[in-house]
Formats: sequence, C-alpha cells, structure tokens
Amino acid sequence: MDRKKQNSANSAIIAIPPLSELKCKDQKAGLYKIFPKIPIYKGFLFNEIMHCSENSKSGAMLEFQYCIAKTRLHMTITICDFNDPFYKTEVGKSQVNLYQALFQAGVNPILKTYPSKNKVFDQSFIAMPGEREKYVTFEGLYKNRYYVHLVIDGDRFKLSTEVDSFLEDYIKAFNF
Repeated sequence: MDRKKQNSANSAIIAIPPLSELKCKDQKAGLYKIFPKIPIYKGFLFNEIMHCSENSKSGAMLEFQYCIAKTRLHMTITICDFNDPFYKTEVGKSQVNLYQALFQAGVNPILKTYPSKNKVFDQSFIAMPGEREKYVTFEGLYKNRYYVHLVIDGDRFKLSTEVDSFLEDYIKAFNF
C-alpha cells in the first residue's frame, strides 16, 4: 500500500491523501472533491492516486485505486471532466465521441452489458467479463460532463445485479 501510516501497534491505518499533498492540487480540486473519500470499501483498501492531470495531452482526469490486502486484486476508478479544454480539441473530441458511443450503444446481452439501477448517473451500465477476462466494469455518465469508469478485478461477480449491489453505496458517495 502506498498510502498507509503505521500506528504504535504496527497495524496499518489506511488514509486518503489530502488535496494539499497531491501534485495536481491547484488544478484538480473539482475532480478531487467528486471522488468518494472512503478509505475502506467492502474489503478494498484505498491504495493510491495513480493519475491526476489537466493538460493538453490527456484532459482533466483523476484516477485512483483500491486493493485487497495480500492479493493482486484492485478496484480502479477514473473520473474525466468533458468540460476541460482538451476535450474541445480534435483528439479530445474523438475520445468523447468514443465514450459517448458506449452509452448510445445501450445495453445488450450479446455485448454482456446490462443496465445499472443506480440513481446517481444519468446513464450507466455494467459490463460483465467475457470468457478470458477476470474483471467487471461500471460505466457512468453524469450530466454529459463527468464520465466515470470503474473496474473491479477478479471473478467474484456472476451477475450484473451483484455488481450493482456491491457498488450501490460507493456510487452514492460520489459528490457531483
């Protein structure tokens, strides 16, 4: 774990870094405020902020990760802000179009995509793994501005309803 502190009993205290400690503190305050400040979620421990940027090459993005101790399983969350000037460039527009195409395709059992029952996002779906993948994804679009991509490693979920139930409280904790 990258972000842990040791107490006198030598057990880890999981902590989410404050905005003041991040390299992107001046630029990403908006995205930082959005993500749930939940240090432990259903066995997943906050691990690190992996990517925090606002530049002409990648746009406004915040990516962070949780993990399950002593495993290689992660829950990775990416938040993009489509109001960033990058998404007005040709490269940025093509990325937005790709993301929006995911939602326009709708849900389809052939593609193994299923509707999410959450009420936070205007549009959202869950993608179940194919035969070779060992992860599920949640895709959410909020007010056509914020795109959230969440990946959970492992093969613990067999049904999209299980994923929805697992993520319900986490999704409610987003602060749009």
